Amino acid sequence: MCCEDNKTNIKEQQLQLKQEQKNIKIVVLGDSGVGKTSLIQRFCFDTLSEKEQTTLGVAYQSAQIVIKGSVLKLHIWDTAGSERYRSLAQLCYRDANAAILVYNITSRQSFEQVYYWEKELLERYNVSSLDLSIGLAGNKSDLNQERAVFKNEAQIYAKQQDFVFYETSSKTGEGIQMLFTEVIERYLRQKQQ
Repeated sequence: MCCEDNKTNIKEQQLQLKQEQKNIKIVVLGDSGVGKTSLIQRFCFDTLSEKEQTTLGVAYQSAQIVIKGSVLKLHIWDTAGSERYRSLAQLCYRDANAAILVYNITSRQSFEQVYYWEKELLERYNVSSLDLSIGLAGNKSDLNQERAVFKNEAQIYAKQQDFVFYETSSKTGEGIQMLFTEVIERYLRQKQQ
């Protein structure tokens, strides 16, 4: 086999992978300061920024993963949690396949605001929870000694709403891969039904 034949085979394989690749749009919602950007950064790059980041408006990240032999391209939309940017966040909801609602386990207010984000997503934009795979992330689990939201309280809420639930830590990486993977797998199962 000559080098040109090998290059042709590689290009054909890459083209085939692109054709088989499925696109999944995920929106990440929650109040300002709960760690949405850090959560996404840890998932996509397995790194954590040394300084706290604030998203102004909307940020976008993509990642490619393989689940059960399927190549998936994730389009992850990071929305600003502050009130002045909420109208921009709303633009991301359209055509979303999955959503992750994030709260900070050390902030009762951020947990209570999850109700707002859920309502905003499902009611205002006419999205059915049957069409959308939703995860709930109790972020900053490494700050357990400062906990304001008990894990079982969030588990009960997630179970009632039929959400995937994990406590996560952007600092340690705890629960993040499992959260994203389970949310994506649930979406794929829903799509097959």
